[in-house]
Amino acid sequence: MQKITGVDYDPRKCQLALDQFNNSPNITIIKGDILEYLHNTPDQVFDTIILADTLASIRIENQDAILEECYRVIQKNGTVILKIMDITPRYKYKISLLVASLVYNVLRLSISDGQQFYHRSSTILTTKLQSLGFTSTIIPLHQIHYNPLSHTIILGKK
Repeated sequence: MQKITGVDYDPRKCQLALDQFNNSPNITIIKGDILEYLHNTPDQVFDTIILADTLASIRIENQDAILEECYRVIQKNGTVILKIMDITPRYKYKISLLVASLVYNVLRLSISDGQQFYHRSSTILTTKLQSLGFTSTIIPLHQIHYNPLSHTIILGKK
């Protein structure tokens, strides 16, 4: 049985996950900072790390540190999966920003670092992953299934 660990600093999201998974013995939910959690994790313990709509709510210098820690804690042949709002095409990015602002700043359905966003292009994130030793692939979800938002997946393989 695979083990799943979720880390979020939003207590509401942690509680939602705990409620959803009914305290399943193979699922652990941790309220905390992802960078601190990864920093305290031994080398090469995960086969996959998923950062879905996560990086943009974290300052850029910490995004790089998180990706560096991901490389360290992912096993050989492991994968990091990033789901981001790409900054291109610009019109889709502007729509995405409007939706994110509504979710974070108006409805307060999620917590961000200072309720600000730190979006980076898929090209910049792919280059960062490659500099760490990942091979990477960009999957523009917004082109595969028409979506007015600029959702993009970046796969990094160690």
